[in-house]
Amino acid sequence: MTTGGVKKFNELFLYPKGRKTFMQKTLDTLLDRSEGKKFAKTSSARISVRKPRALEQSSDQDWMSVWPAAQSFRSSVVPLPIRMGYLTNKEAKVKLPRAAYANLELMKIPNFLHLTPHHIQKHYVECQQKYFPLEFRYSDYIHQGTNIRDMRARQVTMGVRLDVLELDKPAHLKFRQLVGDRYNKDTDVFVVVSDRCPSRKQNREYSEYLLTVLYYESNKTEPCEPIKEDSPVKEERRSLTNSLNENDTILRAANN
Repeated sequence: MTTGGVKKFNELFLYPKGRKTFMQKTLDTLLDRSEGKKFAKTSSARISVRKPRALEQSSDQDWMSVWPAAQSFRSSVVPLPIRMGYLTNKEAKVKLPRAAYANLELMKIPNFLHLTPHHIQKHYVECQQKYFPLEFRYSDYIHQGTNIRDMRARQVTMGVRLDVLELDKPAHLKFRQLVGDRYNKDTDVFVVVSDRCPSRKQNREYSEYLLTVLYYESNKTEPCEPIKEDSPVKEERRSLTNSLNENDTILRAANN
C-alpha cells in the first residue's frame, strides 16, 4: 500500500497477533505474570526459587566443608559483605561500591578463602606424618647487650618416629640399643639434641647425619653380634648349622 509516494510497512505475523508461544506462557506462569491457569501447589513448591545460600548460613558453620579447595568467587556461598569496584550514578554524580552479587571483578582475581588457619592446620596434620616425618625444634633469644648472639640459639632438637623408618624386627631392636635412653617407648619417638657445632644449621645437618648413620648401622648384622634366642635370624643360623653338621656326618661315613 502506498501513501503519498511512501510504501507503508506491513507487519508479518507467524502467529496471530497477541498469541504467545508455549515457552512464553510457561515463563509467565512461573514468574506469576499470567492470569491463566497456574501449577498445583506441589509443582510450584518444587520449582520455587531458593534463597541464596549465604543468607541461610550460620556464623559457627564448618567453613572447610563449604570452601574446601581453590575456586572462583561465588557470592551465593560467601556470607561476607565484600565489595569491589564502583558503579557510576550519573544522576547523583557519585561512585557507588559494587556489591558481591554478579560482580565480575571478584571472579577475576584469585581469592584465599581456602587458606584459612583451619584449612592450613588440617592439611598440615594430614601431611605431617607422611611427608614430613622429621621434627626440628629450636629457640631464638633476644636480649640487650653488646653481642646480639646467644650460644643457646645453636641448639637443635630432632625427633622422628621409628615406624617411619620401616625397620625390620632385628634392625628395630638394634636401633633402640644404639640410641639408648633417647628413645621413648610410649610414644615411639627417637629424640636427639645437638649443640656441638657453632651454628644452628650445622647442628641440624649433624642431627640428620646421625640419623642416617644409625639407620644404616641398624640394618647391618656383624658376625660378633649376639642374637636373641627367639629371633628369626637365630633360627635361620641354627637350621644352617644343623644342615652343615649333617653333611659332615654323611661325608665322614662315606670316607670310612
